[in-house]
Amino acid sequence: MKAGDVMRELETNDWMFLNRMIYKIYTVEDLDQMRRQFLEQLQMLVDFDSADFYLAAPGGEYKLGALIQLHGEVKRHDSLQVILEKDHELTGVVTLYRSIGKANFEYSDMFVLDVLKDHLAYRLWQHQKDADVSDHKITVSEAVRMYELTRREHTVLKRLLAGEDNAQICEQLMISENTLKKHILNLYRKLGIKNRVQLFKMIREKEKNT
Repeated sequence: MKAGDVMRELETNDWMFLNRMIYKIYTVEDLDQMRRQFLEQLQMLVDFDSADFYLAAPGGEYKLGALIQLHGEVKRHDSLQVILEKDHELTGVVTLYRSIGKANFEYSDMFVLDVLKDHLAYRLWQHQKDADVSDHKITVSEAVRMYELTRREHTVLKRLLAGEDNAQICEQLMISENTLKKHILNLYRKLGIKNRVQLFKMIREKEKNT
């Protein structure tokens, strides 16, 4: 069966559902939740009895990391696997299984995964890149030590990272807005940044786990 024939077989509702799945791939923030929802929704289009969705682990080609399973182990008869890659870089692996007594997977099943795989690969690739950036951030404690922040600048820094606005910080610290602005300007000058966006890119919201 050719791709064009499969495209004609898919109904309008199927395409609408695929579009919703693609939207969820990009918008569900928690990666584990996204992967589980993806497998659950995929069952509406492809018949399978269990599934694995691995993330690629850092530090080596084709090393697999965190796993999401759907429905656990079954007596497997056939499997369908898609390797997720972006720019020849492994990002994850999805494998679907059918139990004994069911027919093998068909081209139409692979076609559905083929429509979705590039979106999945890009989302996982972006997650890997974001994690790499996060690994290069410094903690608040490190910033205090490296840039010789005062106790008041330390306090202001923590409250900025907590997402508090100027009015909230002034109220909590019982200082005027002009005084707070001076602390923030001194903080930015020491860190070599200009705004809160750069602050969040530079410093972790939480200390590293020890």
